[in-house]
Amino acid sequence: MNTKYNFGNCKFKASKFSELDTNPSHYKNSSFTHNRTSSLNSYTKGVAITYINGQTFKTKDVTVESIYEALAENNNWLRLKNGGCINLNHVTHFEPYKFFDRPRDEMPAPWTVGHAPKVRNDHNA
Repeated sequence: MNTKYNFGNCKFKASKFSELDTNPSHYKNSSFTHNRTSSLNSYTKGVAITYINGQTFKTKDVTVESIYEALAENNNWLRLKNGGCINLNHVTHFEPYKFFDRPRDEMPAPWTVGHAPKVRNDHNA
């Protein structure tokens, strides 16, 4: 008999697992809380802009208040500090965005581009 579809041993399989702890007071100790670093409190205000074609542009040069001021003045162009402009006629949505100031040691490790390094097998050692 093929045991692939034999469901008679469900109790035996379930006996290997412990019962689920559903008491929420057991999860309130310090091992389950996340310690937020102070770097999450320091950020620079910016804006995330969504264009008609679905592209999203995030910048620190412009804030939501400056976009409101430009729209109130009937100005459809916003100049950026590094050169360039944003045409507000092609913007469908904009919202505030926070650029967090993190030290380099708290940043996640960057992804390596290319092939993984080869592992050397030194048989002489």
